[in-house]
Amino acid sequence: MRTLATTLALAAVLTAGCSSGSAVEYPPSSADDVDVTEDLQAAAGGEPWAQLITEATRTEDDRLEVRTTVVDPRAAGSPEMGQPAIDICSAAVQWLQAQGAGDPDVSVMEADGSTYVVFGHPSYPGGCTEV
Repeated sequence: MRTLATTLALAAVLTAGCSSGSAVEYPPSSADDVDVTEDLQAAAGGEPWAQLITEATRTEDDRLEVRTTVVDPRAAGSPEMGQPAIDICSAAVQWLQAQGAGDPDVSVMEADGSTYVVFGHPSYPGGCTEV
């Protein structure tokens, strides 16, 4: 019984002042993300693939995530149809470099949100690459 009383007293001391109203709220990890969709589309200079971009987010100074309406055509056996995603990646790299990014890291996402083309990934060092 004495152990239970000691445990309850210790718990009361440790939780004193704790309540849901005094909890510190932290911003989401994406608080510093910058939407650059319009900037990237404008930099495309009217290229038809620019219309495939649904969202471009600069998550860090050197990092850009580009969401698109592209569907991975490799399942249909037509890899050349993936060229627009590679073009988007190349343009995103050039845009980041023009913004002063020294080591660009670009991910182009398919319509379903999966990564399709990357640049700057250590596993794929050869430029914009389908993954």
